[in-house]
Amino acid sequence: MTGKSHLVAGTAVTAAALHQASYTPPSTGIWYWVALGIGMVASLLPDIDSQNAMIKSLVKGGGQPRLTNALISYRMRRRFPTVVPYLALAGIELLIRYTLAGLIGLVPGLVQHRGPTHYLVTAVGLTALVWLISYQADISPMYALSFGAGYLSHVWCDTMTRSGVRLFAPLFPKKSYHCLPRSLRLTTGRNQSYSELIALTLIGLGCGLAFTIPAGIYLPAAGIVVVGMFVATAVYERLRPGRKRIPVR
Repeated sequence: MTGKSHLVAGTAVTAAALHQASYTPPSTGIWYWVALGIGMVASLLPDIDSQNAMIKSLVKGGGQPRLTNALISYRMRRRFPTVVPYLALAGIELLIRYTLAGLIGLVPGLVQHRGPTHYLVTAVGLTALVWLISYQADISPMYALSFGAGYLSHVWCDTMTRSGVRLFAPLFPKKSYHCLPRSLRLTTGRNQSYSELIALTLIGLGCGLAFTIPAGIYLPAAGIVVVGMFVATAVYERLRPGRKRIPVR
């Protein structure tokens, strides 16, 4: 999937997860939007192993100190003495942006695309780390929930593609897993293809049900659907006509 598709799917899945866990405005206030933002960033994070990762472009910010510009108005930037703190903050922001972009740029040279960053153990491990940090800092666990929802949404969406994901590596390093039959798998590399649009529409509708169905019903049902997709695909691929069979000796 493209970065934009992952961002849309990650936003929908994170919003659904937060709603089902009762982390909703106005009780959570502005922190709900912070948690939603964490889920959006997490939905792009697995693709840091790609040279053209969308998250790298977002971190660079087009070479502009966008956060500083949002804090200090255009008129204040051109006046003395406010121009001095503006230049200082802008310089620090750009330094941080390009440092992070440089570090992200090193990852593709260390691991292959859809490698360790797409493993299930990585998603679970990073989510557990975010939860542990939240627990130690006495912060709400909704940030760990949003991170996990966003990250796992990316991995799940990539299992819909033709190449699939080596979900259970390094335990099974050569086996790619898919949640859709071969004829329905998405072709990546296209600019918002029809197949991606259909997939995103279905994901959006599925996540939209989270706002109408109680958690006691929705969460188990959603889990059964996702697991069922993998099981049904595996069974179909084994039984589909024309599949080459190795004779038993």
